[in-house]
Amino acid sequence: MDNKEDILNDIFFSKEEKKIIKKNNTIYFKNGINIFSEKHKNYKWTVYYLEIDNHNIRDYIEIEWRKKYGVPQLCSYSIGR
Repeated sequence: MDNKEDILNDIFFSKEEKKIIKKNNTIYFKNGINIFSEKHKNYKWTVYYLEIDNHNIRDYIEIEWRKKYGVPQLCSYSIGR
């Protein structure tokens, strides 16, 4: 993505987030989902936590999870990291 318009069009943002992006020169992205934020309050969340030291196993689990359950609309990538 080369510019703000690409970012605004290619990634799901709330109206408030789009306003912030449009008026700032530097944009920072948080890695992960804050399930307590306003834009996610209407969803029922189930949180799973696994501590896996081997990054190959973590990547495999994430990729297979996304294949089986899909990718949330707000994610900026479709498979892997």
